[in-house]
Amino acid sequence: MRSSAVGLNSATLFKQPKPKLDHRFQWHRDGELKPSAPLPMLGLQANHQANACGTITWNIPLFEDHSLWIVPGSNCRPNNKEEQALFDRPGMQSDSPLPGAIVCELGSGDAVAFDATMVHSGSADADMHRRKFNLNYRSFGGPVLPYGRITTWKPDLCNRLPDAMARHFVECESRIADEWLAIEAVLRTIIAGDRTHFCEALARLHPGMEMQIACVVQIHRHAHALWVISELDGGKRVSEADYQAATLDHPSNR
Repeated sequence: MRSSAVGLNSATLFKQPKPKLDHRFQWHRDGELKPSAPLPMLGLQANHQANACGTITWNIPLFEDHSLWIVPGSNCRPNNKEEQALFDRPGMQSDSPLPGAIVCELGSGDAVAFDATMVHSGSADADMHRRKFNLNYRSFGGPVLPYGRITTWKPDLCNRLPDAMARHFVECESRIADEWLAIEAVLRTIIAGDRTHFCEALARLHPGMEMQIACVVQIHRHAHALWVISELDGGKRVSEADYQAATLDHPSNR
């Protein structure tokens, strides 16, 4: 990620089987193409290729695990015809691997790190005893503004951890707060129509000089979310569902 520091976006324990899945696979990319996505997938990929990946996912199983399937190289290209046909299905589910997909064969305590914009899936094998940590890290001080900036821990978490561990989360929250101030600085230069200071503020937020437009698109999405929330509010508290739909953020970050 070519960054001076990283922070934890989320930590999840995956277990098996998934009762909600009707088929064995649910293929997807993180940061998927949706109207509320942080930026279009091709722009996200181009930004990562020109500068660095801003977000990395780790899979660490507690038992032998063959559930993670990936399509190598798909983080550097758009969906091919077969992938797009599957992604257009409701639920993006299938009973068989996609062409070119491989399984990550992991032993207990092994780990795999990957760019989760890659096409991937967890297989829902009913006989598999699946207990796996899924950790998502984002960069601070790297050449890009990461597309994943949410934190999914509750605000009182730091009070529940040993001091040495809590310091990591306190530092992460401080860096996120500084990042929002940097985003605000860019927005204020736009409001002021100040081109010179806009370029300076943008370079601080996205030091990689190539593909800075990807950062501008993300900032635009934030501005749009603020506008949507202000329109929804009407002097009343915005519902959790409306907040999440507008911001893609976790309710605890409000």
